Amino acid sequence: MKTKFLMLIACVALLATACKQNPKADDPVAAEQEAQAEAEWLNADWTSQEKGADLQLHATYLTGESQLSRSVFEAVRAQLDDACRKIDENLRVHFQGDTCTVPNLLAYYGPRMATAMKAAWEDIYREVDTTGVADFTVNFTMSVMTNNDRVLTLGSAYSDFWGGNHGSVFENAITLRKADGQPLKQVVNRDSIAALQPLLRHGLGEYLRNHPNYPTIKDSEVEKALFLNGKDYIPLPKSEPAIIDNGVQFIYGEYEIGAHAIGRPKFVVPLDDIFALLTPEARQTLVATDSLTTENR
Repeated sequence: MKTKFLMLIACVALLATACKQNPKADDPVAAEQEAQAEAEWLNADWTSQEKGADLQLHATYLTGESQLSRSVFEAVRAQLDDACRKIDENLRVHFQGDTCTVPNLLAYYGPRMATAMKAAWEDIYREVDTTGVADFTVNFTMSVMTNNDRVLTLGSAYSDFWGGNHGSVFENAITLRKADGQPLKQVVNRDSIAALQPLLRHGLGEYLRNHPNYPTIKDSEVEKALFLNGKDYIPLPKSEPAIIDNGVQFIYGEYEIGAHAIGRPKFVVPLDDIFALLTPEARQTLVATDSLTTENR
C-alpha cells in the first residue's frame, strides 16, 4: 500500500514539473499562437447546376484546432445562414455534421440551398414554356481580405439573380483578433456618429467622384446624392466596418443610402484619421500597429 502511495506522489510531482516546464500550459495566448502557426489555408467549393438553379459556393478556411480556425468556421456558417434567408426567408439550415470543417459545411448547406432555389423557379414557371428562361443563380464567396500579425479580416460576397432587369449583390466583412482568435464585436464607436461625419462625407465623396455620374461632386454636396430618409446626418452602414491593412473599410449595401445607380458605396478611412473613433477593443488590438502615428495611439 505504501509503495502505491509513493508511486502516486511521484506521478503527481512529474506532472507538476512538466506543467512548469511548458509555459504554454498556463498561457492560452501562446497556445493559440502555436496552434495558428501549425494551421494552413485551404479552399472549399460546392456547386450545383440544375435546370432552374445555378449555385456556386466558395470559402477560404483555416485548418487546425485553433480558436481562430473555429472563428473562421463560425463566420462562414453565419454568412451561409444569411444567404439561406436571402434565398427563402423560411429556409433555416442547422448544421449537424459530425466534423465541423468548412468543406462539410458547404456540402451540408449546398443541397438545401439548391433545392430551395429550384423549388422557387419551378413554382414561378410551372405553367410557362421555360425555353430560354434563365436559371436562378446564387454565388457565395468567403475570402481573406487582410491577414497580418494583429487581425484577420474575412470578406463575404453574395450575389443572386431571380429574373428581372438585374440581380443583387451583398458584401460585408468580419474582423478577428489574431491574439486570441475571437471576433471583434464592434470596430467603430457608433456613439461617435457626429465626429464621424467628415470622414464618412469625404469617403463617400471619393467613391462618387469615381462614378461616371458624379465626377466633380464636392464633399459638401454628397448628401444631395444620397437617400437619407429624412436624417440630417450620414448613417453608418448596416454591416460592421472592417479593419484592413491600410485602414478601416466601410461598405454600404444596395439602396442603403442611395439609388441602385450609384452601386454599393465602399471606401477606406486611414487608421491615423479614425483611430480615436474606434472602440476600445479595436484600439487595443491595433495599438502596436506600425502604421499608427505616436500622437494617435
